[in-house]
Amino acid sequence: MSLSFIEAHPAGFSDVSYIETVDGNVQLVTTGKDGKLVYRSGDKPSDILKTVETHGSGEEPSPLTCVAANPGGDRVSIADEQNFVKIFNFPQGELHTIATRFALPARCLAYSPSGLNLAASGDDDGIKLIDLAGNKVFRTLRSEPYTRGLAYDPESEYLAAAAADGTLTVWNMATGKAEITKKKACSKIDPMAAERVTPAWHPDGGSFLAAPASDGSINFYERLSWDSAGELTGQHNAAVHLLSFSKNGLYLASTAADQSLVIWDVVERKALEKKTLPGTACGIAWHPTSNALSIITDDGELAIWTNPIPATLPSPTADVDALTGVKKKSDSKDKMIDDQAMDSGSDGEADGRGHMSDDEYDREDSFLNDGDDNRTAMRRSRKYTGHSRGRKSGGTYYDAPAFSVMDLPQPQPPIQSGATSMDAGRRYLAYTSLGAITLRSEPDHNTVEVAFHDTARVRRRVPLLTDFFGFNLGSLGERGAFYASPASLDAPSTLVYRPFDAWAPNSEWSLGLPEGEEAECIAAGTTFAAVATNTRMLRLFTAAGLQSGVVSLPGAAVAMAARGGRLAVAWHAAPPTPLGDQCIMLGEYTVHDQRLLRQRSVSLSPGSTVAWMGYTEEGMLAIYDSEGMLRVLSPEFGGSWVPVFSAAAERRGGEHFWVFAVSIKRSEVQCIVCANTPEPAVPSGSARPVVTAAPIRVPVIAHDESQAPLEADLLRQGLLIAHSSAAANNANSAREVETDEEAAAFEAALQTAQMDADRSALRLFTRLVQTDRQARALEVAAALQTSAGLQGAVKIANHGRMSTLAEAVGDLLEQRAAAEEAAALAAAGGEVYGGMYASEEQQYAGNGTITGPIPVPSPAFALHPGGSAKKAAAAAEAEAEDAQAAAAAAKNVLVENGSPNGVSTAFTKLVGAGKASGSGADDGAKRKTAPAGNPFARKKATKK
Repeated sequence: MSLSFIEAHPAGFSDVSYIETVDGNVQLVTTGKDGKLVYRSGDKPSDILKTVETHGSGEEPSPLTCVAANPGGDRVSIADEQNFVKIFNFPQGELHTIATRFALPARCLAYSPSGLNLAASGDDDGIKLIDLAGNKVFRTLRSEPYTRGLAYDPESEYLAAAAADGTLTVWNMATGKAEITKKKACSKIDPMAAERVTPAWHPDGGSFLAAPASDGSINFYERLSWDSAGELTGQHNAAVHLLSFSKNGLYLASTAADQSLVIWDVVERKALEKKTLPGTACGIAWHPTSNALSIITDDGELAIWTNPIPATLPSPTADVDALTGVKKKSDSKDKMIDDQAMDSGSDGEADGRGHMSDDEYDREDSFLNDGDDNRTAMRRSRKYTGHSRGRKSGGTYYDAPAFSVMDLPQPQPPIQSGATSMDAGRRYLAYTSLGAITLRSEPDHNTVEVAFHDTARVRRRVPLLTDFFGFNLGSLGERGAFYASPASLDAPSTLVYRPFDAWAPNSEWSLGLPEGEEAECIAAGTTFAAVATNTRMLRLFTAAGLQSGVVSLPGAAVAMAARGGRLAVAWHAAPPTPLGDQCIMLGEYTVHDQRLLRQRSVSLSPGSTVAWMGYTEEGMLAIYDSEGMLRVLSPEFGGSWVPVFSAAAERRGGEHFWVFAVSIKRSEVQCIVCANTPEPAVPSGSARPVVTAAPIRVPVIAHDESQAPLEADLLRQGLLIAHSSAAANNANSAREVETDEEAAAFEAALQTAQMDADRSALRLFTRLVQTDRQARALEVAAALQTSAGLQGAVKIANHGRMSTLAEAVGDLLEQRAAAEEAAALAAAGGEVYGGMYASEEQQYAGNGTITGPIPVPSPAFALHPGGSAKKAAAAAEAEAEDAQAAAAAAKNVLVENGSPNGVSTAFTKLVGAGKASGSGADDGAKRKTAPAGNPFARKKATKK
């Protein structure tokens, strides 16, 4: 019986797939060169139920290259020659989302058995794994270009990929690495032709993998060992292209370049039927519920082959577990024909007694016990991952959703911040604020180029590096570049360090890691290089290659960053939560003295992963997650993560912000904005990508739209002050400050941050005065860092005719003056005024509040942290004559306020004024006005 074909699409790449909804409705889905996605009747392909235009309004249709149906029956995915992967709702036909976009057309798609993930690849290098719940690419497998076939195994543990050059690769989904790569295991095809090469997993737990071969055979590979487990031969006279197992795995359909279509009995390893097609098949698919097979060719011709399996054999959808057979092993004479089974059970399915026709037997045992020991592996795992078979009381079967460990959230793989995947033979090994390391693929080697952004500041020119190792990791340090390569069959994972300015010969060094150990993250500091490996080792080297430390990490490495003499390492502290939240810890170290500075858990957006980790321009640790939220680690609240940028609030359409540098002081995030792709492509030649400076915005809640940016800026300035103060304290405690100049540098940085913060605070103070928010304005004044800032607040309040507010700020200024004078005396040394305070330390917060008693001079002197006893004595002697007066003034302030917190007293005065104060216009002349002159000369005003 010949097949009846209809014209479904114009000649060119075409594809076909069945989709089954939860209510059992089955439809046929086809795509072709006309750019149309067509929903058809599952039994009669000429009946078109819906035609979906996949292009936008007013746009030219783009040819579609492939189609895949979600196992859940509610989504259909397509790829087009405009490089998009799109997902449409079924059966509505509405565009659900754009999953991703490649630089070149995608040619193959594959859903995971759970339907939660989608694999996509094609002419571009790399296989993208897409999380459909979050609509994001969560991993890119580093494959070569021109992938022409993808297949998930039923357990979701492996993904098989066939390339146009005949290479078969099996990827481990847990690690993201190639489990096995077999050259020439699949048919080799022309990458420019409308042809595919698709491997196929046996549905019975993926016990073996079938691969189409160039010699017309079909090879089986045993799961886990990947050894040969047999073959099917003798029917195809040219390279085999497409493979598809029936639902129960008893039959295999194959097509070849000679336009032949063969149905194989997998158990008997023999051909059952053979047809000649009008063209080369581009897609084949088994009907999910009946004995039928659909075929579409490169001419756009479509046909459904009904009953390809003879009625004397089990149906391709029959339950294998229910097939016991009538050929008894123990009694060969006990043969019988169960006509009732053939009459009542469609396509030869078993009745309640489990009997079949006289041509049937124990098919599984016949296949597995044929003397080939390799095939014993095919008996492993009887589990179906699409649906598992359960049993109700009474012996009838029901369908229950299957569960796979891969459906649980997985720990994210390690990342190299600033790196991209290969694109058109080019990629960035590192892209930072300092420069970029670019790798370009050549026929027999790679070329690595180091270029700096600011050539005026960094005048050195680094020679090109010829890479024969195959570097996949790179880190750009201030004094050198650090590289690492993966292990291969004939070479270990190799580390290479190249200094920029070497004062001695042979300063470049390289070494291979031990067998089984492979670099996963690397970082280069000023005087060191570090690598984290898959064995959870953190190895430290000096710039000259001396091994300075080996540390075992508590968990698998996630990311690393270095700046100066500091190293930050992030690792998995625990498996992800059931909701998909990664559990990651971060440790920061000073390498020269091997100190742990801090250890914190990493804060991420729900369900997200670390996309970038590095240091800001000021030296603060920052992490950017896959949801587009950037956080910096602040000393505030004992060490907390503060969100400073949200890409979701800035992006337009399908934009992605690829972050590589952050400056809190300049309030900008340096990034490359990518359209519909998560990472940038490397420009050809000497061109550089377009860099965008996105503004930093702490996500504050807006009381007033005009005040929100000012409040956010004040919080940003607070981050700088906290960091500058902590940096100075850390340097002093670590004895990093050896000269007065170094101490002055830390002090100058802190003073600059305080002055910038005061400018931001005064802008907000002015806005609050204009809107008559006096209580809030006083709180802002209390956050002013300098006396000059408080004087400015007094002037602004007086200018706004708010005398009560001016008086309250004046009280803050008075306390600030007293506290500063007392702190200066304490620096020289002295005894505490009053016996009741003699055992307490003076604490001055530097924000207008006094949190402890005020010291006054005494004969005892203490050394100042960067000065000397002589200088301290001289300073104390110069101020001795005013010591008693200062102490008395300080005591009066403390006693009068009734609280060491001057803001509380000032606020009480402000509230006590009540509504009578108003704007201060009526009684401003009667009230005392805070002087705008020298705050140290101010005397207490007396009431008349």
